[in-house]
Amino acid sequence: MLPKRTREPSTFSVDRLGAELQQPRTKELLRVAAIPALHLDALPCIVDHGGAGEGLGAAGPGLARCSRALRKAATRLATRRLHGLADCADAIFSCVQEKPHDHACIAARAAGRCARELTATSKGEVAFRAALASKCGGVDFFAGLRAAAGANLGALDADCDAVGVRPLVTLDDYATCVLRRHACAVEEALQLEAPRAEDLLALVGRSAPEFCPTPSETASPTPPATASQTPTAAPTP
Repeated sequence: MLPKRTREPSTFSVDRLGAELQQPRTKELLRVAAIPALHLDALPCIVDHGGAGEGLGAAGPGLARCSRALRKAATRLATRRLHGLADCADAIFSCVQEKPHDHACIAARAAGRCARELTATSKGEVAFRAALASKCGGVDFFAGLRAAAGANLGALDADCDAVGVRPLVTLDDYATCVLRRHACAVEEALQLEAPRAEDLLALVGRSAPEFCPTPSETASPTPPATASQTPTAAPTP
């Protein structure tokens, strides 16, 4: 099995994947519920988009059912995707370490395992779209899902634009955005757990999705300027 390294979980793959993306009003609702600021401040990557806990009135129950179905289906798919990708990388790693001179190990056994995992993930994506259409198809997208008093999906325009989904105006647009953001988050999470994963997956011709944003390079800190000392005048004899 691939060796893992201990590291703090990625804020992109944890906070924004599990909360902001699936429920943009998360921080607003926590604030309205009087959760102490100390706990809210511990979630810096989840944005408070304002609002005072308003609801949709008569249309609220339908939106709540939609939200629950979305959360369950998205979490199930993200877990399936991460496990499948990790199993694929594990199979390649075993070949590299245990049978380094056996080309068929990677070309046949590991590649076959990866193909099966990819197929399972693809089926999971279809199931996710079907669940979303079934539970959320009856909710008006603009009056319910995009509305600030509804699901406030309008707050995700920038997030979805970053993965090539623009504009965000239909339920199918949102489904595509969720699937793409999940895929990118899972790629990042796997890299944190197994740093060699990217190189190993390349051995079976698999690379990160093209729509995933390229992480911006961290600028090197500028060393503080050192104050020059003013020469002290020699005392007059």
